Amino acid sequence: MCPRTKLRMMTPEEAARSFPRLLEEDLLVPLLVTGGSMVPFLRHRRDVVYIRGIRYQSPREGDVILFCREGGQALVLHRVLSRYADGSFQVGGDAQTWTEVVRPEQILGVVTWLSRNGGKAFPARRLDQRVLWGLWWVLRPWRPQLLRWAARVHKKRASAP
Repeated sequence: MCPRTKLRMMTPEEAARSFPRLLEEDLLVPLLVTGGSMVPFLRHRRDVVYIRGIRYQSPREGDVILFCREGGQALVLHRVLSRYADGSFQVGGDAQTWTEVVRPEQILGVVTWLSRNGGKAFPARRLDQRVLWGLWWVLRPWRPQLLRWAARVHKKRASAP
């Protein structure tokens, strides 16, 4: 089942103004991914995520959440790495080697569907996505080298005739 939404895709700036209100309703809210912290799973200005409000979807380990950073201005998409006994979450970007702690009241929603490069949307918890993320997690110590290598390959392909 593909996500149905009456809402148009939003930029992060529009989302910062509208998301808290929209996610109070049981809607799937589309958001254009911006930034590189979730590479290789989510790409800047290529992918769209569909977010369900935290009231309707509880985050689990491996889920991508939308949260508000301290101060309330920046909206961030990061993956849940673990949950602490006090209810807070350890989160991090797939391209990052550092993590941060997010309190439950900072979380606005959970990514439930995603679409790559304008293609058909699919469930974010699909088996292949969970398996690939598990492999990526195991490779965490070598990620910086892998990302540098991938960037060099991409640069060579882009400059090839």
